[in-house]
Amino acid sequence: MISNGGTFDWVGISNNSWITITSGSGRGTGQLVYQVVANPSVQGRSGTISIGGQTFTITQAGLVGSLTLIPNS
Repeated sequence: MISNGGTFDWVGISNNSWITITSGSGRGTGQLVYQVVANPSVQGRSGTISIGGQTFTITQAGLVGSLTLIPNS
């Protein structure tokens, strides 16, 4: 929820290609909606969005998988 007293315009900006703002502008009180692309790496990652000069961090865990070892015959 975004709230700035009701008289100021605001806009959300993604600072990373894997974060997309799907609904992110308004005047006064409103809501910012964003989507993230699945992380293809085993390492986590962090990205940011900016709203009205403030930066917010989005953290995404890495891919979880399993490993099967097969002995040589």
